[in-house]
Amino acid sequence: MKTQTNVRGEKMQNQKSNLANITQFAQQQYQKLFSPINNIEFKQMPLFQIELFLQQTIHDQLIVQLDFKDQSNPIIGQIFKLNQERYLITTQNKKINKLLFINEIKAIHQI
Repeated sequence: MKTQTNVRGEKMQNQKSNLANITQFAQQQYQKLFSPINNIEFKQMPLFQIELFLQQTIHDQLIVQLDFKDQSNPIIGQIFKLNQERYLITTQNKKINKLLFINEIKAIHQI
């Protein structure tokens, strides 16, 4: 037969165990919710959507992030149209310029 002290001790242990489980679950959910956007894998945008976004971006002079099909690092900056086929993206600090074709773009995201 269990003594009253043992029963209290088991209840306190169960409460501590439940609190630890809840704390761990809350931490995992917090990490999922606030993980950086860089960990998200974006899918290939359709060509018509890229063309439309490029037109809007250039017209409104928006700052965007370009993701590339070759998995190179994304670039954040402003896009300029050079001719029918070529575009230029310039970073905000003007330190990086990249010439590109539309078929190199995987996705465009407004910043």
